[in-house]
Amino acid sequence: MSDLKIKFAVIHELVKVQHKSIQPSIIRAAPLDPTNITVSKIAGEVTNVYGRKQNSAHYGVFSSGKDRGGFPDSFDKYASILSPTELNFMTISRAVMENLYETAKDITPASGGYLLFSDYEISSNRFFMIAMIKGREGFRLSANLEPEELLELDLTKLNQAARINLNKYKTYKTATPADKQEINYLSFVSPSSTQSAAGYFVTALGCSKGTASALATKTLIKESSVFFEKTPELAASKSKFRQDLIEYLNNKKPGDSIRLSEVEQLARKYIPSTEQGQADKIAENFLEYLNGDEHSIPVEFPINHATVQKFTHVSYKDDSLQIKFEKLSFGDDPSAAVFFDRTNKKLTFSNIPKALLELLETELSQKKSEKAVAGK
Repeated sequence: MSDLKIKFAVIHELVKVQHKSIQPSIIRAAPLDPTNITVSKIAGEVTNVYGRKQNSAHYGVFSSGKDRGGFPDSFDKYASILSPTELNFMTISRAVMENLYETAKDITPASGGYLLFSDYEISSNRFFMIAMIKGREGFRLSANLEPEELLELDLTKLNQAARINLNKYKTYKTATPADKQEINYLSFVSPSSTQSAAGYFVTALGCSKGTASALATKTLIKESSVFFEKTPELAASKSKFRQDLIEYLNNKKPGDSIRLSEVEQLARKYIPSTEQGQADKIAENFLEYLNGDEHSIPVEFPINHATVQKFTHVSYKDDSLQIKFEKLSFGDDPSAAVFFDRTNKKLTFSNIPKALLELLETELSQKKSEKAVAGK
């Protein structure tokens, strides 16, 4: 990742085997050299897989309840330092390791791993990331071509991870209560809920899923269309996909969740598969585009029907008039169910349902009767 600029990086190890007692953590005394090619490659690979299909992210903020823990306050102090030093970075990394140790030690099925801590910038955005990476057995050939065992890091999949966007974090700190509802400055990758063996990571860091369902719903509708428009293989299908997406959202009941995995399946209907692997690549890019830090659409979030309505219906209300109709039925063509005559500034409804016609007839008859009585 060419635009990745690492300020600090370090790897510690949480030593915990499933169903066995936790062991003392292995803590490095000093940070890694950020200019080292291998360090840069590891940090780049982890950053690159974050938010992809197998490492989809939830978005949120730090918890404000009893499960908050000590990390959010420690991070707040770190974020407030204009130019943090190596000592500041190592101090917060060690504090996290202590939190992870205390949280994981009483969870028998929990397992440990290597923890990569990094403070870095990408495209003028600064991030603080903690990622758990598992080791895997491998082999290499020695100088005399004899095979020997080695331990290598599996950088293809993050076991657990959390990433904080410092730019968004600082914006959140000074935002109004209303604006805070629409800002998610942290994301986390976790295969299970906080009640599971894997959940100690999220718990130790005080992560909490966000509730910005209105923003997530709005961004999903808008950015899905943008992705289709910008992708040559999909551009011609943008309108049809948008209709499918709106139908999918409208079929959700209050309290239901929108899942990006389901949205991806909708998109796959319009992805050509003329070349082997092409469809999977486009689908993966689509998911990454939505779930990445730029758009921050959670892998799963509650539906906000009020937001969907804004994309599907035209609504107006004043003291004497209230009107609402579907956007698909509206147009300036006389054949439209709701026809807007631009020249004469008139709105005409056609294909009026029988029940509404009967209601209108009844209202007119009642008005005529009232006028007749008033004229006597």
